Amino acid sequence: MEVIKRHTRRALVTLLGLVIILGGMIMLVTPGPGLLTIIIGLTALATEYIWARDLLQKAKDRYEAGKLKVLDKLKSKSDKK
Repeated sequence: MEVIKRHTRRALVTLLGLVIILGGMIMLVTPGPGLLTIIIGLTALATEYIWARDLLQKAKDRYEAGKLKVLDKLKSKSDKK
């Protein structure tokens, strides 16, 4: 019985995560928070899949790198004034 619960949970999480990601992809070309929705879908999938955890970590790393780059540019602009 425990095996059935585990497989059912994994199937439901997979379906939910994929639907959320699909909605996010649609929102990339229509109004809406597409990237945020995709990240939420990946977060759901990351509860069951290692590849989703890795992808989510890469997204977090890219976000941090981009944030630092923007902050450096803002700092260099303020230093020039």
